[in-house]
Amino acid sequence: MDSGIVGLVVGTFVLAVAIYVLASLFRGDEEEKKEEPVAKPKKAPANPAATQSKKKPVASKSKKVVVSDHKCLAAELKGHTAAVLGLDFDPSGDYLTSCSEDRTIRVWYSNDFSQREHKYHRINVELDHAVKVNFSPDSRALVTVLDDAQAVRVFKLNRKKDGTVQGSSVALDMNKTHKVPIVNVAIASTGKFVLTMSSDNHLVVWTPKGDILETLDTRQVTSNWADISPCGRFIACAGFTSDVKLWEVKYTKSGEFVSVNRAMELKGHTSAVYHFSFSADSRRMVTISKDGTWKLWDIDVNFELRQDPVLLTDYNHCQHHPCSTPMLAALSPDATTVAVAAGGELYLYRAQDPTVHALGVVHTGEITSLSWDPSSRYLCSAGVDKHINVWHNVTGLEVNVELVREKIRATKSETVKKRLEEQLSDLRSQLDAVCN
Repeated sequence: MDSGIVGLVVGTFVLAVAIYVLASLFRGDEEEKKEEPVAKPKKAPANPAATQSKKKPVASKSKKVVVSDHKCLAAELKGHTAAVLGLDFDPSGDYLTSCSEDRTIRVWYSNDFSQREHKYHRINVELDHAVKVNFSPDSRALVTVLDDAQAVRVFKLNRKKDGTVQGSSVALDMNKTHKVPIVNVAIASTGKFVLTMSSDNHLVVWTPKGDILETLDTRQVTSNWADISPCGRFIACAGFTSDVKLWEVKYTKSGEFVSVNRAMELKGHTSAVYHFSFSADSRRMVTISKDGTWKLWDIDVNFELRQDPVLLTDYNHCQHHPCSTPMLAALSPDATTVAVAAGGELYLYRAQDPTVHALGVVHTGEITSLSWDPSSRYLCSAGVDKHINVWHNVTGLEVNVELVREKIRATKSETVKKRLEEQLSDLRSQLDAVCN
């Protein structure tokens, strides 16, 4: 029995030693594995897009447009170093003003359009830039919208006896009332009031000194454009809804403000209206819509007796350009020509017989503004490509040649006939100079 106990003890001891040895070997294996270097996961960059090439804006991918040899080009105005956002001719047609993201406003001289060099007066906008600019009726001030401030600033222009601008200064900063971007600012030809409109349908009528006369909610969901008729009688606005609304601004005979009253509506589009403009006599309007059409209207109606504006021309522009792009439409002062800008493309239509003269792609990127000179001879276009192009109104010349011919055939007076023939000769000379 003693020998059996001894054998059991020895066997237990041997088993314990074996287990110990195996356990030691196992721990050594694990320690060797732990000592092996382990690859650390790569730390993700804070901005994953930083490791990839940034997508360039569409405009920068586009091939630069060169228009210097375009037969309809009258002039290229160079000087701005960033996108040009606004244009306006003064009532006399002697000056053109432009505003840009480069924090400058410039005043150009139209008598230089035919020259190689184009002089301008430069106004620096401190710590901001203007997005809209308009001349005052006397051409001695500029009414602007500042982008960061979203407020109106008026600059006074100092001119020499020869008409050149020799200096400028801030004349007025109007109180800020708009909380969202202002879509336009305009001053009435009478000089009696200023209009501002923001994208949230907040329309404000001001005195030229910055006092508020009237505020309106246009109830158009969002607003795209607002302006004053050249006669100074009406204000109009367009937006998300398919109609364009007009109000009459009333004054007493002695010049005191009375009220702003609803006048009429332009109804016919089936989608949002992007833009509109008036003829010089305020009898015609052109509108352009997301539905792809532009329409010419006769608004010389007795709205007080509930007469509706008359649709004169309805044209589908989409056959020339995709309608997904916001478009601009500008009616020439003499109401003969409708200019349409879509993207970087520019088209000139006969207003009442919509034959199109496509100028083609004339800006690299979006066209931001169009402005006619008061004589309807020139159309100016501005774009995000920093350029301002001045175009001959070829379409208007062709229309006027035909109109004068008709007058010659109809007149019985030799004196009138001779005068009309001289006018026809001048128009033909202008047309030949542009087309040849």
